[in-house]
Amino acid sequence: MNASSFCRNLRLSCLAAVSCLSVTISIATPKAAAQVPESIAVAGGETLLTMGATKFGATKVGDIVKQVQGVGDEWIQQGQEGGNALLTKTGTEAELFAQNLNLILTDQREKTFNELQKNEQLLIAQYFELQNQADQAKKWALDFKDSTVLDLNQLLIGIPFYKDRFFVQRIDGVMQMQKASGDYLLSVWATHLMPYQAGQNTNIQLTLNDKPVKIREIDQAQAGRAAIHLENDVLKDLFASDKMTVAKGRMTIVLSEERSYWYFFHKTVTHEYSFPINFALYPLHAGAGSVSGQRSKFDWVTIETGAESPPLQTANYDCNTRSGDDCGHPDWSPMYTVELPPLANHNPPLNGDQRYVNAVAPNSAWRSGPGNFCQPSVTPWDHGQRVTLKVRCDSGPTTWIVSADVQQWQSVSTEAVTVPSIDLTYDAPFDVIVPHDAYNVKLNGNTLTHQAFSLNVGSSDPSKGVHYLGFENTPDNKTIIYHYRLDSPV
Repeated sequence: MNASSFCRNLRLSCLAAVSCLSVTISIATPKAAAQVPESIAVAGGETLLTMGATKFGATKVGDIVKQVQGVGDEWIQQGQEGGNALLTKTGTEAELFAQNLNLILTDQREKTFNELQKNEQLLIAQYFELQNQADQAKKWALDFKDSTVLDLNQLLIGIPFYKDRFFVQRIDGVMQMQKASGDYLLSVWATHLMPYQAGQNTNIQLTLNDKPVKIREIDQAQAGRAAIHLENDVLKDLFASDKMTVAKGRMTIVLSEERSYWYFFHKTVTHEYSFPINFALYPLHAGAGSVSGQRSKFDWVTIETGAESPPLQTANYDCNTRSGDDCGHPDWSPMYTVELPPLANHNPPLNGDQRYVNAVAPNSAWRSGPGNFCQPSVTPWDHGQRVTLKVRCDSGPTTWIVSADVQQWQSVSTEAVTVPSIDLTYDAPFDVIVPHDAYNVKLNGNTLTHQAFSLNVGSSDPSKGVHYLGFENTPDNKTIIYHYRLDSPV
């Protein structure tokens, strides 16, 4: 059957049949006009419209696209210079946003912002969301790191033919942390990315630093998403050891679909879409940490000299005036004991502990000569906590007093705490070990992202990604180990 008879059987004119066969299908840039609804439900929509009118009012869409592109390039450069992957990521999203604006509003490029429909104005005004994201990135708000490029689906409901246009909604995985093995995963979310089926084909190509790279696997099991697996060697040599690096690239997606017309005519419709993609690459080594603090240097300080015990009176054993079998034998006489008041101390000593030193046993009536003999014995014990005088005498009545100097364990000077430098690794625990008697101790650090932090040991700073996990005392009670973890910026 020829084309003319086929058309007659379907009660179509040959002219119509020829017209059907000559249609060129374009997913990217259909030319049509339609009325755009005047409003769309967007949080803060009126505010965004006002901001948009203030910044872009008389500017043409084509020039707005160039402005957004330029800002994106600037953020990428700032992120690279400052080791700020969040800012680099936001710059990549701005570049992608500019490209999407150019694609979606391709028929409106010569119109000014004020001449657009509200929905189209709101679309452009999403630039301010990116500006906010960039401001947060510059403050190193790590809780902002999981934000993604603007999801335009809701905003595009009122844009004519938006469903027929290919655009990338977001890219996950542009920030990567170095790893010893395993693939690096990149996910691209875009319209018209469909699971594999007969007659359809998706080809994805990637270049980094102007060189094509090998993609190990592309998983399109989920509609609208392409999970791209890059072999470890692809990024391996692009990481630096001491700083974040940016690998600039482009991704090209080629969509092909075989279309059939009138049963026996076939046409392959192909659309190619290319967009910028910049990888922010972090080494595992994050930088170095240090500890600052003070500790008191302690020593024994004499606080009292010649502290005396209560007097002790021994009995009359004066053998010069009496005789007896015990004369000349003081060891036969009773044992007398006198003590200084006990002091509180520890071993090793603690702040405020006291001890006796230089203990002596003078007496007020010492007689010497034949028949007068005494055996005093002064014994400090319990690390100077006690001093005991024991005496036997065969002499006249004698008064005995034990005396000693009192010392106290106390701070005599202040010295800096010395702790070895701490190696910091992203997404890994680290320990801060300090003397148990240290005070005013701070954990200080500066990562390769130029992100400095200083906090009291035992506390966290989530805004800088530093998390306190707990502490433990060493068995000898001489040091305390504080456990920490440093978040990955990716």
